[in-house]
Amino acid sequence: MLEKWISQLESGAPLNETDSFNCLQTIFQTDTNDDSIVTLLQLLNHTGSRLETLIGFCKAIQASMITISLPENCIDVCGTGGSGKNRFNVSTASAFVCASIGIKVAKHGNRGSKKPNGSFDFLEALTIPFGQEVPVLESLIKNENLCFIFARKHHPKLAKMAPARKTIGTQTIFNLIGPLCNPGELNYQVIGTTCEKTANLLAETKQRLGTKKTIIVIGANGLDELSTTGPSTLLTVTENDIKKTTLNPKKLGFPTRTESEIEGKSAQDNARLFTELLDTNNTEHPISELILLNSGLASYCIGHSESLEEGISNARTALSSGQTTDFFNTYKRKLSKD
Repeated sequence: MLEKWISQLESGAPLNETDSFNCLQTIFQTDTNDDSIVTLLQLLNHTGSRLETLIGFCKAIQASMITISLPENCIDVCGTGGSGKNRFNVSTASAFVCASIGIKVAKHGNRGSKKPNGSFDFLEALTIPFGQEVPVLESLIKNENLCFIFARKHHPKLAKMAPARKTIGTQTIFNLIGPLCNPGELNYQVIGTTCEKTANLLAETKQRLGTKKTIIVIGANGLDELSTTGPSTLLTVTENDIKKTTLNPKKLGFPTRTESEIEGKSAQDNARLFTELLDTNNTEHPISELILLNSGLASYCIGHSESLEEGISNARTALSSGQTTDFFNTYKRKLSKD
């Protein structure tokens, strides 16, 4: 069924938006051979992800996903992964901090694809229930400022891609698509990635798909989030503009850290550390600094604070005062009870 597009890619011709949309729809709607999907994804990897291809795939996924109705002033914080590093689940931890200061966060994510260290592995280790039905998620974002949207539940058609992606064993175009296809179709987003080429592609794609404000982050040393190991690059995307800036955490009062100081471990270890940071209201730990820095960026992106500095300060106050700890415990009890 995919021979037309496979032949096109083999001839060196990229897939345009319409080709890409129809190609993925064919996979979703027919009994496509896994070997053909593997060949297609390998060819796409070989030619490199292109703007038109990425947009076509995203639109095909959006047409088939289980959507959720979210408020206009809502943000997602996530990354593409692919750093190859042992990472702490910073964006998920930041979601709790942001929600505790009144920012509505709809965190879209999944389990880890290669090892159990993804955002939803982290939630499981924290014993935070997830996978709720749409009405429950909509109620959570309205009343509690926070919901976690489990990608596997809202993108059931993508299950057809799983065997091929597992066979390939490396990143594919779908690692870029995940952050672009939140089922709530948000106006605001912070997306982390590992290199400028990918960041530029994500920025252009996000602009074409529609956004009020999205900030693409290339962390120092190849992290897919703001890092305290050195300067990070930001691409701020609006409807009509993409602006590139550099952020030096040292100028924001953070000490320069080594990679080993901010290294994460397993989801269980990360959950234990996060719980300890909450229980002690610790804002001085290197991981706390990462959480505060990224929480501040999300706050600034959505306009909850007028500057990044103010966003970081608000996040620090919430963590040091126990406000985030109280929010976390109340949220966890509510979900466990429901």
